[in-house]
Amino acid sequence: MGLLTSFTINMKIPFQSLCTMGADWEDKLEGKPPVRWHSLAYDLRALKDVRVPRCYFRFTNEQPVNHQIQGFCDASDNAFVTAVSLRGGQNLRSRSQP
Repeated sequence: MGLLTSFTINMKIPFQSLCTMGADWEDKLEGKPPVRWHSLAYDLRALKDVRVPRCYFRFTNEQPVNHQIQGFCDASDNAFVTAVSLRGGQNLRSRSQP
């Protein structure tokens, strides 16, 4: 789920560095990696309280006049992210700049 990407990417990047170092599943982690994994495991407990209410369309008799598909992407040396959303409403204006 895209809303959890900020957490999952923090798990994928350390895993990627372990793979790059050539760590095997049975290897004992030493140094910074175990500290980082314990911190991530602690943060994982907080996700049990996350609730995501979803409402794609308002319950109304009015039909949306305009629909927009909005996209976003970003990247760094370690990861990239993309998101696409559907937006509908009566008076939507474009926010894109030339």
